[in-house]
Amino acid sequence: MIVGPAVLTTLLTLARTHGYAMTLIAFALNLAIVWAALRWASFIGRVLGEAGCRAITKVLSVFLAAIGVRFVRRGITSHLTP
Repeated sequence: MIVGPAVLTTLLTLARTHGYAMTLIAFALNLAIVWAALRWASFIGRVLGEAGCRAITKVLSVFLAAIGVRFVRRGITSHLTP
């Protein structure tokens, strides 16, 4: 699943912090990147090979974990500060 409740939450959070125009631009760019990645996934997989795909998966997993930690940290600090 590419789009779900997390996308709506992220879009609302980004719209509040960065404005609607920047959020829509970022969303459109994200859709274009996802389309391109899905369109040429088999070609990219052949070029990178199995080891390259594993390496990129691990790096992107670290980025995703960092983003999750940032959201949790912001949420905790917003509840703890008056």
